[in-house]
Amino acid sequence: MIKNLSKIEVFFQGNKVGTLAMGQGERIYFQYEEKWIEEGFSVSPFSLPLKNGLFEARNDNFSGLFGVFADSLPDGFGTLIVDRYLAKHGINPAKVSLLTRLTLLNDTSLGGLEYQPCQSDFSSLEEITDFDRRRKELEELMENKATSDFDALYHSSSAAGGSRPKANILRDNHLWIVKFPAFSDSPQCGKREYDYNRAAQKCGICVPRFALLPSKKTAGYFAEERFDRKDGKRVHMISLSGLLEASPDIPALDYLHLLKVCYRLGDERDVNQAYRLMCFNVFAQNFDDHGKNFSFLYAPKDRLYHLSPAYDLTTMNYRKPHETTLNGEENPTLDDILSLNVEDFGLKKEVCDKTAREIQGIVEKELKGYLK
Repeated sequence: MIKNLSKIEVFFQGNKVGTLAMGQGERIYFQYEEKWIEEGFSVSPFSLPLKNGLFEARNDNFSGLFGVFADSLPDGFGTLIVDRYLAKHGINPAKVSLLTRLTLLNDTSLGGLEYQPCQSDFSSLEEITDFDRRRKELEELMENKATSDFDALYHSSSAAGGSRPKANILRDNHLWIVKFPAFSDSPQCGKREYDYNRAAQKCGICVPRFALLPSKKTAGYFAEERFDRKDGKRVHMISLSGLLEASPDIPALDYLHLLKVCYRLGDERDVNQAYRLMCFNVFAQNFDDHGKNFSFLYAPKDRLYHLSPAYDLTTMNYRKPHETTLNGEENPTLDDILSLNVEDFGLKKEVCDKTAREIQGIVEKELKGYLK
């Protein structure tokens, strides 16, 4: 029986981080555990500094939840599956609190944070060999058609972010995620994302291990290894949107924000990677570059937040403004990149200008068939 909760506990790798609770006016509060303050780290450096006291979520960009905890929740397709799961149990999804939704997460949820009491009946992931069949099952689920495999679909796909249907799978004993086309997507979208990741690698950008899985219906399904898992353990992850408490649904971020965060929380390698990724997204016409498509992974050894491997590298079938601007420009060009004061972030302008032109050349060569 799923209970609607107003108070839950937050854990990381078995250690209690703190408590989330709903107060008057349905405002949400968080407080660190004292032992975590002594031995842990800030799970959101700008919003939740590591200290005693009660923190109140004061903006409504994540429906009143702190960004770091909102990052744990699915959106788009994953939310649809969770809502179907609730309806199946006779529960009106609209009446379920955000804290309760956090307790419905299973072992495939994003990032390192876990929530207690757990109200998920997760079982181990099933082996998927026929990806065309899984795509069909997910499409039927989106159309609200009955399926005998609902539990399996829920276990593998309920944690997914983004609008496209996805499934978590075990591959070489590692957790991977497979993407399937949405109704509006081209059958070539998997091959396109595969080509984009190959091009990004040639541009010196770190990406997860990726593959193009076989299909008789499309050019293949794009899959990549989950980078929020290491040696079988969860890794703490927070998106740029979560860090800055900025809604990913409202274009309010600039690449200067990304560079500044890397400069403050990471090291020179992170700033360099962010610069390369910015150049790639501009030249490769990756318009879906919103704040949840940049993430940071906490590294206990050096106590820094490092930029995660790049993900969601692709383009659309039509041109649109970038979700993340560059110096305020929605459709930036090479000139906008060259005008940046990269010295503010510890980079050398001459090196950066050369890098930008090199990335532009690689993108135009490798992705010319996709550019508009």
